[in-house]
Amino acid sequence: MRGGQTGLAPVRAALGAMVLMLGAAFGVTSASTVALAQPVPDPLSPSPRIDPLYLIAPGDLLEIVVIGHSDLSLSLPVRPDGRIAFPLIGDVTATHKTARQLADELQEALDEFIIAPSVTVIVRGPVGTFDQQIRLVGTAAPPTAVLYRQGITLLDVITEAGGLSPFAAGNRGYIIRHVDGVERQIPVRLRDLVDRGDMSADVFMAPGDVLVVPEGFFTGRWSIDRTASLNLTFTDNIELTQSSLKESALVVSLIPGLRIRNDSARIRSALDVAIPLRQRTLLRDRDLGTEEGFDADLALTGLSTAEIWQDRFFIDARASVSQQARDSRTARSIAGDVQTNLETVATGSITPRLVNRFGGFAESVLSYSLRGLARTGTGEDAGFADFFGDDAETSVIHRASYALTSGRRFPNFRWGLLTSASREINSDDDNISRADVSANVEYPITRSVAALGSVGFQWRDEETTDVNDISAPTWRFGLRYRPSPNLDATLTYGQRDDFRSFAGTLGYQIAPRTRLFASYEERLETSAERFARDLDTLTVDPITGILTDPLTGLPFDPRTDPGEIRQDSRTVRLFRGGMTGDWANNRVSLTGSYRTEDRELRPEAAEDVITIGAGWGRALTRNTDASVTTSFQRSTIDDRDDDTYRVSGRLGYRVFRDISAFASYGFQTRKSDVASREFTENAVTVGVSARF
Repeated sequence: MRGGQTGLAPVRAALGAMVLMLGAAFGVTSASTVALAQPVPDPLSPSPRIDPLYLIAPGDLLEIVVIGHSDLSLSLPVRPDGRIAFPLIGDVTATHKTARQLADELQEALDEFIIAPSVTVIVRGPVGTFDQQIRLVGTAAPPTAVLYRQGITLLDVITEAGGLSPFAAGNRGYIIRHVDGVERQIPVRLRDLVDRGDMSADVFMAPGDVLVVPEGFFTGRWSIDRTASLNLTFTDNIELTQSSLKESALVVSLIPGLRIRNDSARIRSALDVAIPLRQRTLLRDRDLGTEEGFDADLALTGLSTAEIWQDRFFIDARASVSQQARDSRTARSIAGDVQTNLETVATGSITPRLVNRFGGFAESVLSYSLRGLARTGTGEDAGFADFFGDDAETSVIHRASYALTSGRRFPNFRWGLLTSASREINSDDDNISRADVSANVEYPITRSVAALGSVGFQWRDEETTDVNDISAPTWRFGLRYRPSPNLDATLTYGQRDDFRSFAGTLGYQIAPRTRLFASYEERLETSAERFARDLDTLTVDPITGILTDPLTGLPFDPRTDPGEIRQDSRTVRLFRGGMTGDWANNRVSLTGSYRTEDRELRPEAAEDVITIGAGWGRALTRNTDASVTTSFQRSTIDDRDDDTYRVSGRLGYRVFRDISAFASYGFQTRKSDVASREFTENAVTVGVSARF
């Protein structure tokens, strides 16, 4: 049997040769040939067989061995001047020589001191001269130098440099190479090579090549989560009326949503959007005219910054659409899917900014912002479509400002000059114009304490009344206490809006996951100004990606204690404080606020609101979590006192990786000086959500 195989060997060899000849004739390549194929060299690339001798360069680490003389065997770095200091010989020029040439030179010099020296030089940490390096540069890559080796390819260079930056526009990269004294640019497809494994995009490199990796406008980290949830909510008091008039209802909600996060080279954005679709059915109808049927809303919160001209021209955009109570007297259901007594409020802004730097002395920012507030009007259960109705109310603010602040040449003493002008145009024709100019300083008294100061002038004019017209100086002085990065506190006193007031902030990071916060301020403002200012504080948590309020560290909620939504001005005094923490997987929060609003035109509408809230949550198992929240609110409006107590609990369970279910129960009751305004509500919600 073995002999039979041997006899067939020549025949198999002949057939194999014929196959190879036919394959060559018809352009067919064998599988083994494809598997061993090398990167396709660019026409300008050097032959991979070229192996130029390495020349020692400054920064190289040389291991020099003198056989039989351990005291002369050393590891020496090549100095920036290209020399090494060797015992017995002194300074020796090492650069622009091969290791063999340097060894021969040292051997010849040592011949005067020892008998028949034998020297070996090994380059342990080669750096190479510029013409032996391949340099990687560009706005999307840190400057890197890679030593040329025989057969090194584009993929090798990218791998040694640590890979492509997520901000790199890889397919717009190119190689700068000098061929016969002429500079050439060779396009390369780095993104196809690295991300898609397209080996046809790999090319051989040459010594002295410069690989340029530009930055892309949209390239970066993109995250898009598509969600959908189906909720069933039962409430025993759909209209939040007194007990004798209670009507129960079932609300079925289908809520598709989208969560987008982007951190690219020139654009950073975050957007949460949902479109709740609800069907409301009465289970107990007392013929009070309560509406049934279908409705839809829009819930949106987002921000984005685009760098149009690198480090010079930026555009900021922010937006929020939410369902708000008109004022603190208005009752709202404890179940989120019940929209009784709520109206849709949309606010947004777009701000182009032009930045200029004057050496290290100063930086200027010229900006214009367009801000708007729209609400659906006075109708109950008004939805997003009602923005286009006659009852919709709008406010638009045009604001231009110029700020000049100190640069890095003033590491301790900080100063700034600010001037601004704005005009608020309201749908009720109660338009308001403002102008401000101020000079600000911050001067360190000690390492922990700095003095704050500001002087300026403000002008304000309301077209329909002169009650809140202002033409007066402004000033404010105070202290900042910052003994460590974990504690920052400010307290100031001064005059603005034609009255004197205190203002202060406190932020204390007690532990990595425990934060104490407080703030107090007094301002004369409209609802449009307040919503725009709240939206300006919106940030993205760099770890979780959640849109947060920077003062509290809690998720941003545009519905938190908004006060009455009107187009006239009011004097607002607001204190907020609390603590958030995470101990042994227990998430705990304690928050409180006190807000007063005074109106010169409508003194009977003065509003005082105290709110205290607490929350707890934790993961019970790997797939199960629970949370409880409770709050108390006392509001005094028009000499009417309302006390509202709320408590709710939620249990969640992750069914599969991207599918979860939950059940929640909520209870609230209100006690009031006006008996008809008292009510209680019980609400149960079960739901399931999925992420795609």
